[in-house]
Amino acid sequence: MIYSDHAPILAMLDCSTHKPKKPFRFENWWLMEDDFTPTARQSWCSSNSKPFHKRTKILGRDLKVWSKKKKPINSHLAAIENQLLDQQNLPLQQQNYSLQGLLHHNHQAFLTKDVEHHRQRVKDALGHSRR
Repeated sequence: MIYSDHAPILAMLDCSTHKPKKPFRFENWWLMEDDFTPTARQSWCSSNSKPFHKRTKILGRDLKVWSKKKKPINSHLAAIENQLLDQQNLPLQQQNYSLQGLLHHNHQAFLTKDVEHHRQRVKDALGHSRR
């Protein structure tokens, strides 16, 4: 008799299981976005006649759609850094110092959002590890 150490594998090639929906997660840095308040207000007011739990569900759905239209923070940071480098590589008399000041201000604003994003991730990770 021949013995084998191989274990059989069951492969389901036509699997119809669905990926579970990602739960809604509020991002604190959204509060720093200029268009957050009008978007949230419009969503909240549009569901005025619904019960509270449905209103919050609609608000979460609308904010999820809104957030997907946003470019990632690191993309904004990279674009601003490239613009700053382009400006700083110009000869001194051709540099636009007011543009550089505006770019620096925008860079700081996106860094603040990035810090808040990572701070929230750390809190989430610590909260899950304690359970």
